[in-house]
Amino acid sequence: MSFSLDETCLRDSSQKPVSFYCLVPRMELALVGTALPILVSLTPNLRFDFDECPVGQKHDLVCELTNESDTLPIHFKFKRVAHFSTEPKKGVIAASKSQVCDTFLLRV
Repeated sequence: MSFSLDETCLRDSSQKPVSFYCLVPRMELALVGTALPILVSLTPNLRFDFDECPVGQKHDLVCELTNESDTLPIHFKFKRVAHFSTEPKKGVIAASKSQVCDTFLLRV
């Protein structure tokens, strides 16, 4: 353990800063950890093709989010985009599990 000289600044009752120095103990600490990658796949792929959608009609697509990690869950959330809707909008996919999502192109 080592000590270092640190400046500490306080305020007295008149709100004027008062500085003083004190010995602060310092300790070095070694940490060990493991970084895990985010492993998620989207089926059919990262591109959705709704073809043509006439006014007043709606098209549906089903996609599957798969958590390919063996240890960590994945939290997902679909942001709102004009004329599109997704169910579920957010959720958690456990390790090595999948979630089916319905995506809709809403009537315009």
